[in-house]
This record gives sequence, C-alpha cells and structure tokens, in this order.
Amino acid sequence: MKIAITKPCNENWETMKIGLHSRHCMHCEKDVVDFTKMSKQQIIEFISTKKEVSTCGRFLQHQLDYHISEPLILIRAIEEKYGKTNISRWEY
Repeated sequence: MKIAITKPCNENWETMKIGLHSRHCMHCEKDVVDFTKMSKQQIIEFISTKKEVSTCGRFLQHQLDYHISEPLILIRAIEEKYGKTNISRWEY
C-alpha cells in the first residue's frame, strides 16, 4: 500500500507559528503535527487515537510508503491496546 497526498500544503513550515506539539498554519487555520521524527507505528497510533479530529501533518516521503500488511498489523495491535479506532471502518 502506498499512501499519497494528492494536494500537499504549499505553506512554509518555517514560517508557521510554533506550538507545543505542532505548528499553526495561518492560511488554513489548522494545527499541523510534525510526524517527521515518528515511526510508522507512532503515526498510525496517533491518527487512530484521534477519533474525532481531522489531522494535518508534515511527513517525509519514506513515511508514506507501506507494504499492505504493515498497517493492518499495526491497526490490530493498536486496537488491542486502545479498543476500536476510527481506522476500524477501513476494510481489512
């Protein structure tokens, strides 16, 4: 599986207002999480535990490349730890 961002944000990360765990994009009025120092498991865990939140994030290209089994294994492990996630509705 390869995750692609079809419309990447063009705003400059360096000019965004620095927050505690993210930066704030003044253009779209959203917080942008820096995922660049997280593992793939940490990224999936972060997104899956934010059930009602739309997340904007900054990624490195290699963080978006997955083998089909990778996310499925991680999702199952996360669901065992936290219970059902918002990713549970994905078909797998």
